Amino acid sequence: MAAANAFSEKSDLTYSVQPTTAQAETSTGYQYQESGYKGLLDSSADINLHDINGRGTDYAFVYDGEEYRAVYEPDIWHIMDSYRIDNYYDLVIICQALSDIHPIHSADMTGYRTAEDMATEWQQHNLAYFILPPDSQWKENAKNVDFDPDDQGRSMLELFMDRAGD
Repeated sequence: MAAANAFSEKSDLTYSVQPTTAQAETSTGYQYQESGYKGLLDSSADINLHDINGRGTDYAFVYDGEEYRAVYEPDIWHIMDSYRIDNYYDLVIICQALSDIHPIHSADMTGYRTAEDMATEWQQHNLAYFILPPDSQWKENAKNVDFDPDDQGRSMLELFMDRAGD
């Protein structure tokens, strides 16, 4: 992974980043204040998230000069080739941009997932992608993150065990 210090191991086999900067909500979108380590993005406007076909289901955004595709279906976002983005701060900004358009319910269905929660799930997918061997039947699925209420707060191991039962 590009930022080896971006992940810190926890005892339950989940990985997360401990943010070192304060977050700020601005009129131009979610952004991080100027202190400590940050990513390539300053705000959600930087990704140019846009609806491809005008139906509210197919979106594109730009990150580090490359275009990515995001697909929305009721209460689920799918991001294609998400494993290629690994900076926590940028993940949060991208997730906030997606949530601003179509928020995803929380697991208890009483509220909505936060950008930080979604970014942590994204990290779990990235971790799985990078540790799975090339011939693994699950590697193809791990390269795309899917945000839905059922996966909120689940570790990479929990996600794997759920999919292994399929």
